[in-house]
Amino acid sequence: MKYLLLCCAMATVLSCSMAKRKYLSFAGYKRVGTLDTQFLPLDKDFQLYVRQICRVRPVPNFYTSRDPNHAAPAERCNCDDKPAGSNMEKMEVAYLLYSPTLRKVLYITTIPTYTLKNGDERRGLYDMPIYRADSFVNVANFNTFFAGEIKGNQFIFIQKKDTLRWTFTTTDNNRIITLSDISRDNGKQEESYGLDCSLALPVSFYKRNSWTMGFGFNFRSDTIDREHITFMKHQGIWFGREKNGNEDSFFPLFEFEANVDYRKKYPWVYFGAFRMQSRWFR
Repeated sequence: MKYLLLCCAMATVLSCSMAKRKYLSFAGYKRVGTLDTQFLPLDKDFQLYVRQICRVRPVPNFYTSRDPNHAAPAERCNCDDKPAGSNMEKMEVAYLLYSPTLRKVLYITTIPTYTLKNGDERRGLYDMPIYRADSFVNVANFNTFFAGEIKGNQFIFIQKKDTLRWTFTTTDNNRIITLSDISRDNGKQEESYGLDCSLALPVSFYKRNSWTMGFGFNFRSDTIDREHITFMKHQGIWFGREKNGNEDSFFPLFEFEANVDYRKKYPWVYFGAFRMQSRWFR
């Protein structure tokens, strides 16, 4: 039973969290500059891999029109394994960014949001035009951040007193990264959990040859241009640090070229420290 519960817990980590997101905007750059921040440039050395879960869109009925997750496991698939079609709907999106040179990895989960404006059918915004551009990383739906290091064929994440090791393999000329095992070491003992114990689909991430990052707000537009997207000013991520008792509390912070806040303050998108589930800071 303990083994099954731990497997289910890891499945939750690798799935999209449903926690309520919150965006805050700082008043100006000087305010941010007073904090102890570290900047990680997400330049061309960082490779982007995306995991997208799709399902065959069901015929609308009493349940599926109100519960977008009401679908049998057999209906779900990795989107990259299937040709694009009008009957496919994206359900989950997660990002894996890593640098072979810096030996750093950043895993980001997202939160699915939904709309009721398309008739009576409740459809996920992952299926809207902005998310059909697979090379665009949308900060608008970021949720949980895992920041770690690469050692051999493992992603290493430090989570409080625990060390998480995600064993991965690459296939198809490095086009696909697949996780095969997750282990947790608390300093006293190490436990390993095969992912097939709780996940129906392989945990596979597919490479994108070119990518850009921004904040997309008009999900229903048929075109993707600067009218609908706010691009980043610096292609990178700031990690701010605040003192929380005796423990440092880090939070992710993105800077954009234009305002993304209705209060017309400086264009920062800030995620609370509780979203940093692991970090590489020592």
